[in-house]
Amino acid sequence: MPKRVLSLLLTALGLSGCQLIQDQLDGNQAPAVSGFAAEPAEGQAPLLVGFSWRAADPEGDALTCTLDFGDGATDRIENCGQVANHFHEYTWLGGYVAVLDVSDGTTTVSNSVAVRVIEAETGEEAR
Repeated sequence: MPKRVLSLLLTALGLSGCQLIQDQLDGNQAPAVSGFAAEPAEGQAPLLVGFSWRAADPEGDALTCTLDFGDGATDRIENCGQVANHFHEYTWLGGYVAVLDVSDGTTTVSNSVAVRVIEAETGEEAR
């Protein structure tokens, strides 16, 4: 079915705004992300955590990553394709979910990892 006819049919069905369908019409494929990890994933406060991942785009588009650390802080990383590393220090006790969003400018995929900050053995309160 020609692209124009399919586009008209989707519009008639009220599906023209669906990003997944539009991506398929445009030929865009979502970025591939693997190996999103936090090291260490648990430790005493203050805890410096290294985040790592692999990202690539099937069409070779430049990728932009947004890393939400789950504690109110976020970082935007340009050209985050291939293997990437990023660090963040957690100072407050508790459990956090860090979320990595990877975008090729059209489609965004997300991955998450848990981080747990525990009290230092000295008995002192975290900052």
